[in-house]
Amino acid sequence: MRRRRKRVSGRRRRSTIRELLLWIPLFGLMLAAIVWLDGQNTAAFVGKARAVDGDSLIMNGERLRLYGIDAPERGQNCWRSGKEWPCGSRAHAQLRRLVRGKQVECSPNGIDRYDRWLVICTVKGPGKAVEINQTLVKQGWAINYGGYGEEERIAIKGRAGVWSGDFDRPQDWRRQNSDLRGDNGWYEPVGQRVRAFWKKYGG
Repeated sequence: MRRRRKRVSGRRRRSTIRELLLWIPLFGLMLAAIVWLDGQNTAAFVGKARAVDGDSLIMNGERLRLYGIDAPERGQNCWRSGKEWPCGSRAHAQLRRLVRGKQVECSPNGIDRYDRWLVICTVKGPGKAVEINQTLVKQGWAINYGGYGEEERIAIKGRAGVWSGDFDRPQDWRRQNSDLRGDNGWYEPVGQRVRAFWKKYGG
């Protein structure tokens, strides 16, 4: 006995297509809204900040990690003319000077493995805003970790900061001193962008 095939009516098929056509623009509007909201809040953190070390801040109770740079740790020493000097403490002092008593604006760019915001920060300078991340690399108090190659070349050429002698890269120093809890390097996988957006708008 032959089985009869179930027929899908043309009316049902047309209804399904209409539903899909309705969802496509709705989905597009949702994506556009996310992009627009993200653009409206480029400076998500504004206020007075305290330097924790050479590349980390605390602002309004939030832990912030400067994006794209890596500074010597506070207990780290470098070498110049055969002598040790406290480059980590000096990097910390320089970040402290940059933010002390100033209004700091930071834009989020992801979250690191320690649940800290990765940020690009600026302070008001004479006539224009000064980007902190860029300044620290250019002055030789942090190394480029993505996006500040030109600033690092300037620091190397001028033998500024840590480039005035020999030093261990901060991530190598942390690895050798693993008993001192530190950042093993920031990362920003694509999935973290979603997590960052949710923390920013939905949390």
